[in-house]
Amino acid sequence: MVDAQASKTSRAEPSDRGTLGVVRGQGEASVLLRTKLHRPPVTPDALLRPDLVARLEGFRSRPLTLIAAPAGYGKSTLASLWLEASDAPSAWLSLDEGDSDLRTFFEYLVAAIRTIVPDACRDSTALLGAPHFPSAPVLSSHLLNDLETIGERFTLVLDDYHKIRASSVHDLVSSLLAHPSPRMHLVLLTRRDPPLPVSMLRGRGAVTEITIDELGFTSEETGRFLGSVLAGDLDEQTTAAISDKFEGWPAGIRLMADSLRHRPDAARFLAGLEGGFAAIVEYLVVEVLSRESPAVVAQLVGASILDRFCAPLCEALFGPHEEADTSDLKGAEFIAALQQRNLFLIPLDTEHQWFRFHHLFQQVLRDRSHQQVSEGDLARLHCRASAWFAAHGSIEEAIKHALAGGDETAAAEIVAGNVLRALDLERQPQVMRWLDQLPDDSKWNRVEILLAEAWIGISRFGFADVPTLLERIRELGGRDEPALHFLEGTTSFWRGDAEHSLTLLEEALRTLPENSSSWVRSEAELYYGLALCVTGQSERALRFFDERLGDESIRYGMLWTRLQYGRAVVPLLSGALLDASGEARQLQAGARRADNVYAEGWAVYVSGNAYLHSYDLRRARDCFRRVVEERYVHFPRIAADAMAGLALACQLAGESDEAQEAVRELVEFAESIDDPRVLAIAESCRARVALLQGDLDSVADARWFCTESDVPGMFFFLENPCVTGCRLLIASGSDVTLAQAAQTLRQLREATSTLHFVGQTIEIVVLQAWLLEKQGQHAEALDALRQAVAMAEPGGWVRPFAEVGAPIADLLARLVEQDGSSDFTSRLLDAVDRGGQSGPSQGHAGLAIRAPSPGQRALVEPLTNREMDVLELLRGRFQNKEIAVKLSISTETVKTHVQNVCQKLGASNRREAVTRASDLGVLDRL
Repeated sequence: MVDAQASKTSRAEPSDRGTLGVVRGQGEASVLLRTKLHRPPVTPDALLRPDLVARLEGFRSRPLTLIAAPAGYGKSTLASLWLEASDAPSAWLSLDEGDSDLRTFFEYLVAAIRTIVPDACRDSTALLGAPHFPSAPVLSSHLLNDLETIGERFTLVLDDYHKIRASSVHDLVSSLLAHPSPRMHLVLLTRRDPPLPVSMLRGRGAVTEITIDELGFTSEETGRFLGSVLAGDLDEQTTAAISDKFEGWPAGIRLMADSLRHRPDAARFLAGLEGGFAAIVEYLVVEVLSRESPAVVAQLVGASILDRFCAPLCEALFGPHEEADTSDLKGAEFIAALQQRNLFLIPLDTEHQWFRFHHLFQQVLRDRSHQQVSEGDLARLHCRASAWFAAHGSIEEAIKHALAGGDETAAAEIVAGNVLRALDLERQPQVMRWLDQLPDDSKWNRVEILLAEAWIGISRFGFADVPTLLERIRELGGRDEPALHFLEGTTSFWRGDAEHSLTLLEEALRTLPENSSSWVRSEAELYYGLALCVTGQSERALRFFDERLGDESIRYGMLWTRLQYGRAVVPLLSGALLDASGEARQLQAGARRADNVYAEGWAVYVSGNAYLHSYDLRRARDCFRRVVEERYVHFPRIAADAMAGLALACQLAGESDEAQEAVRELVEFAESIDDPRVLAIAESCRARVALLQGDLDSVADARWFCTESDVPGMFFFLENPCVTGCRLLIASGSDVTLAQAAQTLRQLREATSTLHFVGQTIEIVVLQAWLLEKQGQHAEALDALRQAVAMAEPGGWVRPFAEVGAPIADLLARLVEQDGSSDFTSRLLDAVDRGGQSGPSQGHAGLAIRAPSPGQRALVEPLTNREMDVLELLRGRFQNKEIAVKLSISTETVKTHVQNVCQKLGASNRREAVTRASDLGVLDRL
């Protein structure tokens, strides 16, 4: 949200006015430049353009306004004049080269919108913390949905759009314009036509364009402008000559006016100007500078390295230094002099604390700086600017200037000095941007940077480079660094070395000061509790979490979130589903109170797991759908598992089409982030759902899934390729595949039992029972099932049995016959017999498929449940887009269903399909 306190800060610290705190839903904050979000004020001598302003206002209902012209044609001035006269709310974003980064651009875009509606764009804001940043179409979809919640239509100006070079940003803007929101009118100010679908918008009459021909001053406007600026009338001949000389170019005419203030012989001076625009600008700027003292010119040239500046920054840049003489002007005096002389100074905020030069003026000054200032002096100016920005919390600019000054060591020190605090605020994407800017050599000698890189690697489940980083930390003398023990312990945890993990984490907590970095302390306490659990000390783990959660001082903060998350995970790992869902609800409530979307998503995900295993499929689907909607907010492994959980829950509920749609979304997600681990999960889930639908032929070689036994990665995750591979091998049923499955399941059972993954062990033992039954070892199969039931009953685990289906039903019946019935075995039999609340006919793995209605039996190929739903809506004359909304599927999926319905009914169009279905009695149930 917009920092409401910014306007209350002391005028002595304009740096506070130059930033904007954007607080993200998951507790992550990022420092943005407030100055980029201010509409430049209209200067007193600006020429009013009532006809152009009226035209812009008249076509504000169109999605896009494009104002394109070279530098100096008054694009920003015209837009500012218009917005000042308009009653509609507006936002402004001034772009620079750094905004070509998609995440940065989107962050500023959302921040600009939130200057109008501070609590807008909640889902889009949550995406800013995504470990793998989403693609442009995904960002566009979320933002367009967010815009629907804004009541009043507003205008958003993107100034200097020509500075954007990245195709990903252009793709985002193109996506926004392809399906424009009626709430937002987008205005692009640019020096050249942008690579956007402008032609398409022209054809639809959806764009208003203002070009160089309209922006240029007419002879009459030139006369009005010169008359107002010079406080006197020029003769018509001179005015016409100026207009012709500059071809209506506003910037040139303004420069000319400034020169004429000091010359009585306007006509003679004008006649002496030769060359094109660039030469005239150079000449006129030099003439302007010639009237200034050497000290002021030197400061102007030096200040040109800055994209924005304020008085204290100028003081730091030009004040007394050992290697330079004291400047004639202090920072405030320097800016006052520029304002008084009208030296092309543009204010960036309403308080007139931050400024920038006009781009043309700045470019001329920068050219002079390379000609007149030595490389060493320029480097010193950059380094002073870097030091000032670093001291005032503008880390991005501090790094930029340090690197521009050639001081890679200083840039690395700035990152090292701020990286742990940034992680404390959960600004991982920001930290990643900092690290990406640094040369590898400069990172290799700083413990803080290496610690951050190691943690980011662990949090992404990317462990390959972590040992090298940890070894380098030891070489740098960090052997006793408490954070090093924490990182080693966490790595050991995920690699399945539970005892070693516990030892390291105990040492980390023993040596970590209470006031140590929040992220280190929070994560260390979480993993310490989880390590207790996987070493068989779950009760001790719960006591540890409860004792720490009793501290009211940490309520709803980072540490509380981690501890409460651990309080929900331990019961889930231990098999206590009811306790897990209850603790997850506590986490959800606390996270919602703290507006922590990330932690809330974790809570919903854990609840979805618990509901699925206890076979409350409706609640499981609801939970997983919520996580899937925010899939880019979470770490990819969690998001992918939630998507797999949704597919599984839908299939178990007999909703095959919805399951296929969930699988399709999972595959698209995996491909979009290009993570091999997630791609493997997606392929595994696709195979698992195909197996449940009786389509074993479409599944790849099952042995492919069993190439690597990812035991630590099983944790409480729903989808594990190795386990799915075993399912496929058992379903294949040959002696060879059954033997391979038996060997893999033995290894998995030993590992999960050692780590006390109760739920995963139940899953494996159920599969062993199915396998033994297929091998004809009936007594052994019954004994394995008896063990599985004994483990599952205390926590109410139903899903592992129901998913296998019919083969387990027979075994369960024999178990009840031998051991007697119980409420739990009756519940298991009911779940298996219902086959996910479907009809009587069985699929390949035992899940029932809905029996066809009498009308459908007349068809060669019956309609699926989803096709029946689509047919019902076709009878109501709904269009594809309306059907998509009602069924929560994409329009492309609707189109496919309609085509299938027509094909199965032998119809050439949708109306004929409805008639044909009615004649056959297919619609009788509707």
